[in-house]
Amino acid sequence: MGSARTAPDSRWRSHLRVDEWVRIESSMCVARWFGVLFAVFQVTVFTFADAPGHTRPVGYALAGLLAVTNLAVRSALRRVDTLERARRLAWSTLLLDAAGVSGFVWLYSFDPTSSLYLLLFILPAEAALKFQASGAIVAWGACTTTYVLRELWASGIYGAEPEVTSITFRMGVLLIVSLLIAVFARKLADRSAELADALAELEGQERWRQALIDMLAHDLRSPVATATSTLLLIRDRIEHLSPDDVRGLTTAAVAQNQRALRLTEDLLDLARSQQGRLEMQLEDVAIGPLLQRVLATVPLAPADVRVVIDDGLVASVDPG
Repeated sequence: MGSARTAPDSRWRSHLRVDEWVRIESSMCVARWFGVLFAVFQVTVFTFADAPGHTRPVGYALAGLLAVTNLAVRSALRRVDTLERARRLAWSTLLLDAAGVSGFVWLYSFDPTSSLYLLLFILPAEAALKFQASGAIVAWGACTTTYVLRELWASGIYGAEPEVTSITFRMGVLLIVSLLIAVFARKLADRSAELADALAELEGQERWRQALIDMLAHDLRSPVATATSTLLLIRDRIEHLSPDDVRGLTTAAVAQNQRALRLTEDLLDLARSQQGRLEMQLEDVAIGPLLQRVLATVPLAPADVRVVIDDGLVASVDPG
């Protein structure tokens, strides 16, 4: 037994990371259902004198697409069991959400007073939750490009002159919000990673302790069984044993009991340990005499074992 503890298992960390992705996607599913209801409500109550005739049907279609997407995501979540699948699903849902949000922003581009551009704020927030700062910045760039193209397209179709200051102000605010969200997302991700490592380490320590307890319990059974059988032999055949035989057998039984006592102390030390390791009491020990003492505890006659070892061979070990 060394003092090295079990390192956090990479598979355990991977499992925790997959669970984190699934939780994020599950939360986004709840948010999408609210988005579906909000979209249907807004499309229903929205009135604009010069609104194109296709506005309401397309709006309902986009809301329906969002609902279908959410059902598909719910189904896909049941099959997410690896990091690769989790990442693919995260990218897919982000792109689908971007398509839905962009569709609504472009659909109402005929209304220069519309505040639907605020929907674009959703995308950097979602990207930050999934991919931290890099995701938020990429999403901001995509949103800015989409919004600028939408303003240029609307000016050509509906004759509304694009306001550069309005575009730069809105996208500047979106950039600031994206950066703030990215910072918080990074802190949450770091905290989540720390917790995952701590859980993995605890899991590794628990497996190490359980393996050590199983080993010590197995080792404890041997000397107890040997000592018990020796004492039973003395009890049942005492009249046929010479004093030297009795002395030899009782000496062997005492040695086995002492070994069992040391193992019991090791188990108690382990139970008190909070470090997941068993402390070693190292000494410079002559190997020859140590092996002879070990062999004396084995239920074999001395003639059955032959030890060949160099005289003076010493090792730094825990004799117990």
